Amino acid sequence: VRAPGGPADRLWFYIGKTARCTGTVSDMECVARQRPLIIEHAARLRPRDVGKNFGGGGMLEVWIAPGDSELDVAYNRPELVMKMVHPELEAEHVEALEVGFVGEIYEGGEEGFRTERTLDGRAARPEVNAGMDRTVSADEMERMIREKEKK
Repeated sequence: VRAPGGPADRLWFYIGKTARCTGTVSDMECVARQRPLIIEHAARLRPRDVGKNFGGGGMLEVWIAPGDSELDVAYNRPELVMKMVHPELEAEHVEALEVGFVGEIYEGGEEGFRTERTLDGRAARPEVNAGMDRTVSADEMERMIREKEKK
């Protein structure tokens, strides 16, 4: 979910996962059918970032990423493009039993997952290469040692 126009304008917040009957319902229809539920959950989950755009005439955008693409999103894979589900998309023909939504839950001070994207749904930051060989800087080493000592 994205709350345009505010300080978090370029941030997309992970709100949860959807499920659908393959073959009868598209990804877009699935999300469009559950849009009110998703938006309300987003406003309650992230009241400071998203909630202010909920109910008071503000606009929230709902975007989707392909299924099982969490790591691709986290690593800013350039081939992954999120798509906005337009509010006008008609989905009343979709039966409630054909779709589902599992909302994200934060526990113990978690900040939750977010990603910085461009307005066309592409990664706004360079790709993260997990297996990349590089030298750890002295500052990074000190930070890791401090973190380990805290535990």
